[in-house]
Amino acid sequence: MDPDVSVRFHGTPGRVSASESTRSRLPHHVAAGVDYTDVEVDYLLATLLTQHAQSAVRLPAGRRTPDG
Repeated sequence: MDPDVSVRFHGTPGRVSASESTRSRLPHHVAAGVDYTDVEVDYLLATLLTQHAQSAVRLPAGRRTPDG
């Protein structure tokens, strides 16, 4: 039986989200019970607050955006 290597991200209400992963030095179909060495897996997750969610965010005094 092949291992399940899929990634599922369903998001969160009030956000628009996307994810992507890239794998290096791995076969397209990996096999159960096989050790793979010197591999790299990069995973990117991005999320954006929707207009409704942004109005619910409480920021510290003096800050106009979550990142500064």
